[in-house]
Amino acid sequence: MSSVLNLVIIHVENRVQVEDLCRRVYFSVDPVTIGEVTLLNGFLSVLLRDIDFEKHPEFDPQETSHVYNMCHANFKSGIETYEVMAVPTFEHTLILSIASLRAQQDGNLALQWTVMSAAARHCLALGYNRKARLATLSREEARRARRLFWHVYFADRGLTLTQGKAAIIQDFDIDAEPFEISNKPERRPWDTSFSAFIEFGRIQSKIYEHLYSPAASRTSDEERGASVAHLTKRLSAWYDSWRIVDYTHAYRKELFQFTFEGLDVVYYSILTLVHRGASSSNSASSITEECFDAARKGLTAHATAFPRSASGGYAALFSYAVWTHLYSSFTPYIITFLHCIRHSDVEDLNLLRSTLEISERLSGLVESCKRQYELCRSLYRIAEAYIKSKKGIAFVDGALENTIHLPLQQPAMENWPTFDSQLEPNAFPDLHVDEWNSTYMGQMSFTLDNQLGKGNA
Repeated sequence: MSSVLNLVIIHVENRVQVEDLCRRVYFSVDPVTIGEVTLLNGFLSVLLRDIDFEKHPEFDPQETSHVYNMCHANFKSGIETYEVMAVPTFEHTLILSIASLRAQQDGNLALQWTVMSAAARHCLALGYNRKARLATLSREEARRARRLFWHVYFADRGLTLTQGKAAIIQDFDIDAEPFEISNKPERRPWDTSFSAFIEFGRIQSKIYEHLYSPAASRTSDEERGASVAHLTKRLSAWYDSWRIVDYTHAYRKELFQFTFEGLDVVYYSILTLVHRGASSSNSASSITEECFDAARKGLTAHATAFPRSASGGYAALFSYAVWTHLYSSFTPYIITFLHCIRHSDVEDLNLLRSTLEISERLSGLVESCKRQYELCRSLYRIAEAYIKSKKGIAFVDGALENTIHLPLQQPAMENWPTFDSQLEPNAFPDLHVDEWNSTYMGQMSFTLDNQLGKGNA
């Protein structure tokens, strides 16, 4: 992953901001704060991680790795201090934003939500959501604060569906100017894309509010249907506007392409979630054809985007694993799995297998992808066993109602029935049920529900 991309993601306008921080820490006249030291270690750990990925020949890999580990350890220690978590400053908010980025790279959603929610509360305490407060800052400070605020705003909303929690920053409490888009042709596509993702975050928040929040659980199917129609239209309009973004003159055009290579995967993943919310029923039989269609398109997009990312080398593939594979909901795989065993659909089975193969490759690259791969493998074995044994769902509709549900809410300690005693002993010898860890699969059932937007981390 390029340092340029990382600097864009962690809300830094340019490298001068990093250089100024280095001078304040290493050549300080005044006492250095915990925030400054922690932020510098955060910057350096990101940049040193980039050096490791790009394999610059002018750097000694062993020395780079040693310095990176030291900076990363110092950064983690700084995050755990009271000052960074509890005292709202620009530096502390930026530190927590970087920490959220790292938590996502590590697949630690619980930590990601903790640090990002703290960053969101810092923004509110600092008044970065208010035009009047930003007007009291210098022009440069206001620009940096506004940029940081909108990054936190997007990240806060991006967690609503994966975490099943409402956003900290509410739209009615914002009158700050919109995210500023640069007029520089090389920077404009990057800023335009991020502005588009701010709107994408708003849509995700509305999906949670109208379909997956506690209040939404009390709405009728007619009300839910109206919400699905509205959200589908809004999501489609966003997708159409995104597809016409001109990145002809973007700085590092190839990087831009690889960064957003998997956007179709994310889009269809969210669209699947929208259609899944059309009914409050826990029964798999209530899933609509529109939901099945979106799910299959999502897995097909996954199979199309992955080879292109793989052609970009390790950095592009790592980026795809973290920002597409882990970020997108797992719901399309579940929905396709249910359709496969309900109809004994061989085409669905082939699609599940191709997705499993991709997941296996990514699990060898990124540690946090391993759990998802293991779940893919288990679901694929079930689908394959049902079809081979000719006990597909088409013949046992009643069994489906009792054993396979996609609940809108499920306690974390419950086991998903499919992986527990509901399976007949020795019914499917090729399934290797005895190899599964029941406790682990119980935890994964919570992850399944969490990806549907209703779990607690």
